[in-house]
Amino acid sequence: MFAMQKKYKKLIYSHETALFIHNLSDRTPFEYSATVPSGYKVVPNIIDKFKIYYVKKELHELGVLSVKSPFGNQIKVYNIERTICDIVKSRNRIDIQILSDALKRYANNKSSDYSLLMDYAKKLNTEIILKNYLEVLL
Repeated sequence: MFAMQKKYKKLIYSHETALFIHNLSDRTPFEYSATVPSGYKVVPNIIDKFKIYYVKKELHELGVLSVKSPFGNQIKVYNIERTICDIVKSRNRIDIQILSDALKRYANNKSSDYSLLMDYAKKLNTEIILKNYLEVLL
């Protein structure tokens, strides 16, 4: 499944899948999550296998990393800070336990970049909600 990205260049692994890749979740996702730019035509083959999120074109590449998948393929995935913003923004579509666990792990991670996190939160319009969650944790 991680090889799908070679064919679909705009597909960026995100949300629960990115949490799992970054070790911010122990749960193996039931289905892969990916983000594409608004207006991008997602073929039925992908829609059947992925939970698709859409984002404004100018925000699509924000926080993208190239990493090796668990199967050894190079894939595009959002960095940890972008992933945290995405799950907070999509909190109504994400299991609350996954969200809570990810935020706790992020807060305990020594390499967390709160400045970058808040910069992304402003751009993704999640700043107020994210601050509320972080106030409880910190």
